[in-house]
Amino acid sequence: MSTPAHGSAPTRPAALVFIFAFWDTHRIAASLVMIGMFVGLALFAVLVLRKKLREKSPMLDDTLAELAKDRDNLRARVSQSQ
Repeated sequence: MSTPAHGSAPTRPAALVFIFAFWDTHRIAASLVMIGMFVGLALFAVLVLRKKLREKSPMLDDTLAELAKDRDNLRARVSQSQ
């Protein structure tokens, strides 16, 4: 079983309280509202994740840039010593 995100832990008991509050009169409607809320939260999380992945710079981008700079400096030294 996977571990839930920190934000969803307090939401589940609140959803159950909401459903239990309407258990005698509108339990199906209350359940559907909570399902809709969780689906909406999941869609929002997916959209945020997609945005973050698109904006993320390539892995080790700064390290590769630093290595390229070091390579150029070493080539300059080698060409000066010859």
